[in-house]
Amino acid sequence: MGLDRIWRDKLADFADGVVLDLACGTAEMTSRFSCKSSVSKVFGADMSKKMIKWGIENKKFCREVNFAVSYAESLPFKDDTFDTVCVAFGLRNFENLSLAISEIKRVLKNKGKFISIDTLKPNSVILPFYKFYLLYVIPSITNILLGKRNDYIYMAKSILNYMTQEELTDFLKKFDFENIKHINLTLGIVTITICENKKA
Repeated sequence: MGLDRIWRDKLADFADGVVLDLACGTAEMTSRFSCKSSVSKVFGADMSKKMIKWGIENKKFCREVNFAVSYAESLPFKDDTFDTVCVAFGLRNFENLSLAISEIKRVLKNKGKFISIDTLKPNSVILPFYKFYLLYVIPSITNILLGKRNDYIYMAKSILNYMTQEELTDFLKKFDFENIKHINLTLGIVTITICENKKA
């Protein structure tokens, strides 16, 4: 219902300096970053050359953006390159999340920000209702409107097998990220996570 555009606009407000949009896909966030006055330079990286190509051809960019075809686990950037690294709805899909986070940490400057937005696993109180919503309501609606029921069942299962906010916090602390905070949007359907890189 267009809520994702509102969520992404909110996420873009937290970026500044030299920004990497990792797992950029069709450049939904990359295009937003290119139009932020707080952002000085924008890079996008994704494993799919076709998705990047589609984004370049169909999205609006307010300044030049440098794109790279790359896996998150092996980024083609030097150490301490970025002030902000962003991942929007992509953490669950990394083949090796620990290695991807290590790479994010490597390319971030000291005190640089890692920002992400994702559908995290909810706490136990609302979990039964959320499971019903994800596994039955959303797939039924998307099947009627888009004919893509199976795609959203996969998404639902990946959410339910993913981390809670507390688990994500503990995971990021293992990589020496600090000042970790979570911002719930739309009653907690999605969560923006912001943390600061601490170099050894």
